Amino acid sequence: MISLPILDNLYHLAMMGDIQGIEQTLKEIAVTDASAQGLVDKLYTLAANFQIKQIQHLLLAHISLKKRP
Repeated sequence: MISLPILDNLYHLAMMGDIQGIEQTLKEIAVTDASAQGLVDKLYTLAANFQIKQIQHLLLAHISLKKRP
């Protein structure tokens, strides 16, 4: 799965509306972490449709799960 620092970076990019930055980061994740493919695909779809708010909500949900003890 995607590490918390990378999720935080993706969220930061989403807050700035940086679709290209999100897509570039997702490409890197796809190459290095096959277990994250489902989330990567979902985020790619949202990014391709410029659905920034949905990207933010999805990332926040995953960040919250990672931060649970």
